[in-house]
Amino acid sequence: MRYTTAQMFDAAIKDELSFVAGERYQYSDVGYFLLGMIIEAASGQRYRDVLDERFFKPLGMSDTSVIDVSRVLKRRAANYTLRDGKLVNDWRVWDIELPSHYGVLSTVKDLVAWEAALAAGKVLKPATLTEIWTPVRLNAGWTYPYGFGWIVDERRGHRMISHKDHRHRALALPRRRAHGGRTHQPRARPCRLEPVNSWGLTFGVAGRYIKGLHVGPRRSRPIPIRRSRPGCARCYSTSRRTSPIRRCNRCSPRTSLPIGRAIVGERLATLKSFTFVTCDDVQARSLQRLGARVSRVCHYRAVNADETRYYSFWLTADNAVADFWSSTE
Repeated sequence: MRYTTAQMFDAAIKDELSFVAGERYQYSDVGYFLLGMIIEAASGQRYRDVLDERFFKPLGMSDTSVIDVSRVLKRRAANYTLRDGKLVNDWRVWDIELPSHYGVLSTVKDLVAWEAALAAGKVLKPATLTEIWTPVRLNAGWTYPYGFGWIVDERRGHRMISHKDHRHRALALPRRRAHGGRTHQPRARPCRLEPVNSWGLTFGVAGRYIKGLHVGPRRSRPIPIRRSRPGCARCYSTSRRTSPIRRCNRCSPRTSLPIGRAIVGERLATLKSFTFVTCDDVQARSLQRLGARVSRVCHYRAVNADETRYYSFWLTADNAVADFWSSTE
């Protein structure tokens, strides 16, 4: 697939908005592509040259560059994937003139250098990082756990700042440049885990160093599941008599999107068990979630045909669900 900047821009301006700006959150590749065009217009340079001259070269990141599929690079790692249980070459190639919405070749060594420079204030000023890592405030008045290009969240009392790339399933080796590799860049605390996906490794490893981060090691007790209740409660609802969850007073914007509903639906279709694990009392922390004051965060173990996931529900004082989040461990 080959796309010029002009073709991408033409497609962008013909694409209808999914909702009024600021109404809710939805990740947008188009938004980051347009930011790349703004960078080129403001700098008078190609996007790849701006990153190279302002960041990669000054920081000594000699093995990092914006993707150019026609360029010959030493130690360039190929993509592999599992198909029918067998390891095969993943031959998909995107030749995009302006890949500002994705597309950096790098190594673990260079990413460590980037992380050190970011922490030392050599990439951006501390005040700028604070702004970037501040959750967005939506039109309704409440915040959503996403800043400028970063997921800004928390897990069991630990702050999580991260970004993940959903695109591929390759992981950079220490001295090989990963092309289109799925990479997770965590800050201070890890984020979510998906089986075999690289961002999950950070959460899995962190849980072995940060006591109490994982809920998986704790024993659980079975509870009946009601699948007929409406709204958010229909996703993973439970009985009042055996669970802290009573009702859902709002639906998370992420699950109201078609892709979110489809993913949850697939997991429900093969659900084998859904058990209560534990609750965290967060009343003293003045924690809010999607505009609702949160009293407790309760965790459940969901087992289906493919995996075991842990669902966390943010509950108000009257046990209404303000939001929920899931991960594997």
